[in-house]
Amino acid sequence: MPTSSILNRMGKVDFFAVLPTGFYILIVGVIVCISNSETQSFWEPLNIFIEEIDKNPSLLILVFFAAYLAGSIIRALKVRWVEYFIPPFRITFPNNETIAKVLAELKGNAAVASLKTDKLPAIDKPVTTVVFNYWKDVLCVNNPVAFDYYESYEARARFFAGMFWAGVLGVFGAIVLAIRMGGIDQGTTWFLFTVSAIILLTFGSQFRSVRDQEVTVLLSIYVAYHQGPKNEQ
Repeated sequence: MPTSSILNRMGKVDFFAVLPTGFYILIVGVIVCISNSETQSFWEPLNIFIEEIDKNPSLLILVFFAAYLAGSIIRALKVRWVEYFIPPFRITFPNNETIAKVLAELKGNAAVASLKTDKLPAIDKPVTTVVFNYWKDVLCVNNPVAFDYYESYEARARFFAGMFWAGVLGVFGAIVLAIRMGGIDQGTTWFLFTVSAIILLTFGSQFRSVRDQEVTVLLSIYVAYHQGPKNEQ
């Protein structure tokens, strides 16, 4: 695989699945650590932090390192844990209902799509994560361009999962701040709680849809790969 492709993939995953999550967690940490009973707004502790960076620009290195480290820790969590955490979406990944639906659609429109139905995967039992990862490996080894396209969807799923956990940590940080300040009515605490709750609910409610899109794209690419002339028997 070309080095440029590997570097591009690493950069994509880092940006979508690591840095946004890490920076939000860093912001939450700054607000919780710097805020006190005299803090008047959500932005006040951030302004103090920015002023310190302005005085000592080399702190930016530590900021990026801390954000990358925090984001990497969250990225290391299994993505499916988000599904377990949200009761309405407790479906084992990959969602076999989605796989069956996609295959049924392809078979039903085989003539329109010029598909050879004998080359469609024969799904006679639930697809496990081992099989799903094998499909990914096949594409990675044989068609890096197709795999790179799929991985943009995987990176988006990791981004949604990361931001969901960032929202959870933000809500937890707001609760810690409320306990320390003696209530949630303080402006900074309430703003942090509200923003974090919105992030948690927004990314959590859309996570199932994003995961289904990831499954659909991988299955479609895998089917298309086996329809190609290189796989003629």
